[in-house]
Amino acid sequence: MDIDEIRTPADWATALTQAPRHDCYHTWEYHRIAQGSGEGEPLLFAVRTSRGGLLLPLLERAVAGSTRRDLTSVYGYPSPLAWGELTADALARLWEQLLAHLARRGYVSLFSRCHPLLTPALPGETLQRSGPVVLIDLDRPEQEQLGDYRDNHRRDLRKLARLGVACHAEAPGEALAEFVANYEATMRNLQAEPYYFFPPRYYRELLAAPSFDARLYTCRLDGQAICSGLFIFCGDFVQYHLGGTAPAFAALAPTKLMFDSVRRDAAREGRRHFCLGGGLGCREDSLFNFKAGFSRQTRDFCLIRKILDPEEYQRLSARVPNQTHYFPCYRALPA
Repeated sequence: MDIDEIRTPADWATALTQAPRHDCYHTWEYHRIAQGSGEGEPLLFAVRTSRGGLLLPLLERAVAGSTRRDLTSVYGYPSPLAWGELTADALARLWEQLLAHLARRGYVSLFSRCHPLLTPALPGETLQRSGPVVLIDLDRPEQEQLGDYRDNHRRDLRKLARLGVACHAEAPGEALAEFVANYEATMRNLQAEPYYFFPPRYYRELLAAPSFDARLYTCRLDGQAICSGLFIFCGDFVQYHLGGTAPAFAALAPTKLMFDSVRRDAAREGRRHFCLGGGLGCREDSLFNFKAGFSRQTRDFCLIRKILDPEEYQRLSARVPNQTHYFPCYRALPA
């Protein structure tokens, strides 16, 4: 068994070809964009045997108050990826050997979000359920997909059509400025944390990334951009990444038309899965209920939380209130 630590884009791309499928969140480019936002350094662990292997893309971070580092995942739905002919026992052994390697390398902890469709069945209590996400199966006939829409969604789509609202993918430029305005207005209304506000460079780099196809969709009424979204197309998958509605038009719910337009385009292109995401904080809240109006299919969104050095973890976490559920605990402290 070999464990490689991959940091270069060419080697990263080569390693990903071993997995049967991957999503945008597994690519070096997506990790590099996260690095540009100060989230950590891209690092792909590749475990290889004669029968298959395991890939784990992560971000490596310095830890305040320590000479050590920890590991986290990019925002979204990354995950380990398994490939080859691995039995459940063989996969479990690879996973345990990878964790042992991370501990020997001196990492304090490992946190990873997981993909609802690509995450392998890791052993024991490794995968911790966080909440459901809504998926649309694009392999089905159009009428079956539409049949999953809730009645009020279909009714609102007809209303938007009568009003003359149209939605299309648009090239960056004016559409990007309109998207940012709609997105940030929505985030302010939600009193979102600063983390959810991004510099202009972030959007431009996503839209220009060569390893996936990020697209802006805009709903327009009489030429005005009343709703905008950023969606990422990669292989079999389409992910709803960010979106927002101009406050004056929120009552029209134009996001319904935007999701329907993306779904239609993705199905025509032969994509297989459209992930709408879940609720705020993975809760089954009003946002989740809105998304569930497009599909009856849901999958668990799981997390991986591993303490790799208990002694250092405890030392770093000593000043943190015991009631925190944040992981790693020591990062619950203000910077």
